Amino acid sequence: MKKTSFFIAVIVIFVSILAIYGIVTVMMDNTGKINQGTYRINDVMSKSTIVYNEKEIKNEGKNGLSDISFDLTQDNLLSVLVAKNVNAKRIYINNVNISTPKYHGNMYISQNNTEEKISNDSAEKELNIYPDELDGEYFFELKIVNENFIQNASLPSDLKVATFDGTLLRDLSISEQDVTFKVKFDLNIIDESGKLNTCNFNLDFPKNGLVDNGISITREDFANFVFTVK
Repeated sequence: MKKTSFFIAVIVIFVSILAIYGIVTVMMDNTGKINQGTYRINDVMSKSTIVYNEKEIKNEGKNGLSDISFDLTQDNLLSVLVAKNVNAKRIYINNVNISTPKYHGNMYISQNNTEEKISNDSAEKELNIYPDELDGEYFFELKIVNENFIQNASLPSDLKVATFDGTLLRDLSISEQDVTFKVKFDLNIIDESGKLNTCNFNLDFPKNGLVDNGISITREDFANFVFTVK
């Protein structure tokens, strides 16, 4: 009987040690939580707007809003500021994935003011980033575009006043959820020693306010963006 009790006690102690080890391991696992390497995200700002492109006036002289035919494009601008300890040999993004909202057109991501672009079905799977250097930090902006997601649209005939911004979606009975999509990509920086520093981005566009306010501007929590070294 004493021997049985001894073995039970040993088993309980062993199981307790394993449980404590497991809890400590989970609590101490900072993978993806603590920034590594020689770069750090200092600021991330997202901005969403609607671009109005008038195509034709159906009945010249009537001046009614419903007589105007137009297309709409959703422009999203992501501004990123990266602190650095060493210079980068190369900066690029890859593993781009853009989900498809209810209303969508040609969807792609590019660096602002450059010609290169990449989409889910692009043959080229990497987009080079050419940052500006501001006070010892790297700064760049990415455009995430849902081009011509509305085409040949007209406003309701009883609408008397319209503002040509995001509030047009409300006038067209389109909800913000109908145009919201998710963007995922990896920001990669190869430093002078050849080490690859990678930060994962996972964002929704637009943020709340585009339909009600006409424009949406959000400062993202940069604590969500950490670099790992591969």
